[in-house]
Amino acid sequence: MSELILTRGDAAGGVQRTPARLFDGAGAAASALSPETVHINRPLTNMVAAYPNREYMADRIAPLVRVDALSDLYWVIPQKQMFQAPNPSLVSPEANPNSVGSALSTDNYNCRYYSLMGFLPGATLRNADAPLNPRAQVAKKVKNALLLNREIRVAAVATTAANYGTSTLSLPASSRFDDPTSDPVKVIDDARRQMRILPNRMAIGHEAFLALIRHPRIKELIQGRAALMIQSDLSTNAGMSTVSPARMNAALLASIFELDEVVVFKGLVDNGPDGGAENLQPIWTRDAVALLKVEEQPNIMETATFMYTFRFAGVEGGGALVSAARTQGVPPIEFRSVRDDLAGGLGGEYEIGVHADDEKVVGAGSTGYLLTTVIT
Repeated sequence: MSELILTRGDAAGGVQRTPARLFDGAGAAASALSPETVHINRPLTNMVAAYPNREYMADRIAPLVRVDALSDLYWVIPQKQMFQAPNPSLVSPEANPNSVGSALSTDNYNCRYYSLMGFLPGATLRNADAPLNPRAQVAKKVKNALLLNREIRVAAVATTAANYGTSTLSLPASSRFDDPTSDPVKVIDDARRQMRILPNRMAIGHEAFLALIRHPRIKELIQGRAALMIQSDLSTNAGMSTVSPARMNAALLASIFELDEVVVFKGLVDNGPDGGAENLQPIWTRDAVALLKVEEQPNIMETATFMYTFRFAGVEGGGALVSAARTQGVPPIEFRSVRDDLAGGLGGEYEIGVHADDEKVVGAGSTGYLLTTVIT
């Protein structure tokens, strides 16, 4: 008869019997199950940690325009023509009227290809666990890198003083947005007044934006506006008042300067060397503000915009690249997968993204004004 050890009472008041051979010499259960031993760690199927860049804003100041050739011309009416006032008075009933200018010239765009790729080993593709989708993840990284480069190019064009002709001003220390005694409202209003075409958007870096919305002059305007709103509501809504947001934001700033939108560039780029220490820097120059006229789509009769991004509607077909669908919309960045049966011994594939763009200044100083050194 085997030895039994009483362990605990059961629901009926009896005992449970456990064979002594299941215990070691110290009396502990040799097969005792701990929380750690009953579970094998494995990745969650509903989460992948990732860290996307902040919102890209290039499309807000350099809208994409579809073109059907890598290079072409577009018509240009001289800037002075719509601002001249020929004398309309007739000298006599028989006299001919004065002529209105009708000059016309052309300018051109030239798209260039931009492309990046990421390699995906075949073994990785076949061995991946859920929820990983290696092909989509590699393509997403390629797309992000292409968009980041586009953001950098557009920001560089929009913050280069030479692209504005004489429509640019470097603020002295006493006029900068981070000086509480300055008047940024006057600075921006003066810049707007000097433009040939009034702007509808302001492009500004995050640091300069924060300095601007914290400025006492801006706060004063917002408080005055809130007081008027409350007074209006008290007189029309039986005491039901509406107040402005507790914190100044881009929409309120746009309303102060009679703009459709304030575009705040918040994106970052790591300028550190590969494998070296991280060196995050703002994409948009920290101390520059651009006042711009932006038209989302060109007008066949009259287009006044600071810049466009002309995008070629298709890539070369019949070879390594695949033709794009020729739709009326602007083509996105195109992707394709290219197999390489030799790479890594087991083969793999390359996820390739490609597009052809020209970030082209169109209206220059007539449709834009650049303020620099707006903060110290």
